[in-house]
Amino acid sequence: MLKLILVVLIACLGQGFASSIPLIQYVTSAGDEDRKLIFVNNPEEIRSEGKYCDLADGGANRDGGRCAKVLHRLNGVSGNFRNWFEHTNKTASNINYGVRIYNPGPGCVDILVKGKGSVTNAVFLGGKEFVDLFSNSQPFSKSLCPNEQTFVTLIPSIPSRNFFAGVVDFNISGGGVVIDNMAFVNRPAEVTGYTGYDRRVLGGVHESLVYKGFSPHSEAVARDVDFTFGDDDPDGILKVAYKYFRPFARPPAEIQNAGRCEVGKSPVCSGSAGYFDASPSVVDSWVTHIVVDPFDKNPRRMRAVQSDNVTLFMPGYGVGCLGKGFEVESCLPISSEYLHYYHDFSRWLYPNWANWGVLYRVKGVLKNNGQNSRVFNLSIRPDAHTSIAYRGSDNKWRQARLEKIDYSNRSFTYYSKIVAPGESFSYEAMLVLSGPASGTLENLATLSGRQLKEPSTGRTLK
Repeated sequence: MLKLILVVLIACLGQGFASSIPLIQYVTSAGDEDRKLIFVNNPEEIRSEGKYCDLADGGANRDGGRCAKVLHRLNGVSGNFRNWFEHTNKTASNINYGVRIYNPGPGCVDILVKGKGSVTNAVFLGGKEFVDLFSNSQPFSKSLCPNEQTFVTLIPSIPSRNFFAGVVDFNISGGGVVIDNMAFVNRPAEVTGYTGYDRRVLGGVHESLVYKGFSPHSEAVARDVDFTFGDDDPDGILKVAYKYFRPFARPPAEIQNAGRCEVGKSPVCSGSAGYFDASPSVVDSWVTHIVVDPFDKNPRRMRAVQSDNVTLFMPGYGVGCLGKGFEVESCLPISSEYLHYYHDFSRWLYPNWANWGVLYRVKGVLKNNGQNSRVFNLSIRPDAHTSIAYRGSDNKWRQARLEKIDYSNRSFTYYSKIVAPGESFSYEAMLVLSGPASGTLENLATLSGRQLKEPSTGRTLK
């Protein structure tokens, strides 16, 4: 009965807004290249004062804090990877940042770097690293024999107080290697430890609110986002549908009774984080790049589609990591399929909060049954400061910095396509959220007249 009601509703709404209403449902994947994601944003502030030292240089800092640490480490891995990172240099000097590959043996391995990009001054230019990755790739390969090491990307001389970001795509074959993300002033120590997940609060910055980890998926794809329209369909918003995610405010009884809660530990529980509605709702927009938190008062976040968030394996976190220390590379995954409660059940901890560095694809077919050309647009409204990279209908990648704007009447159009009379066109729009950025992107599909909007100016909205 519910399905019948929905079909009738969609048919009726279609008379006013378009004759088709697609279901928005993302599927996360490793993409055509089977590329996994290494995501590093913790600690976001790289420091070397007091008892803290986030540098890979040997010895100690001037205050006695031990250095010789890497910020993220994967051991004994091979395959295809995308490594994205974003930090700010809070040390007093210039630093270098790189992704180092070390081969522990016993045989030689092959490394193919497919492409890379980096940016300093990321507050204004965040996203440019992905433009370089997708537009200016210069592949190179090399063999790495036992006990040899190399950097697949290296940003030199990053100024103090500077936000920076980078990304590199690379393939490892022939054996397992160690992949380290590290910052250093002069040179890395011969033996380095692993910081694990940093929960410190320093200078008013809560590092437990920024994240890092490994994901088997690097893309979120919404397929079959099809729209059919004609001359009778007015300019304006095109309706879409999706299933709302309903988060649990407390661990369900079956989780608590199954012995998966450890009182006094943090976190204490893991299990299903909630459920999706059985039937979709018809709406004007959909929200991506954020999780649904039952205690969050932001109404936009409560409308998040949730299906777009990739599973992230946090270092040393999750119930499966209890008692194992923070240097464990990955324990329980954390995604929409899992929840992790603090000891007082006051809120969740979600390491993947906004899907930074994940390539989004929206794909479908546009069909114009009318006698006049129409323009199809995909736009976003950011919740706060946002840095993105995106590909327009001309297949060119560009960067944009979006400031908080008046959401009632402005949005940023990143894809725009003229659809001729009688034309059926298969489209694919792409977007990546870089950093620094807050997430919570409201997505809109709109229809307009003959004039093509400019999606690819990279302009700043204030």
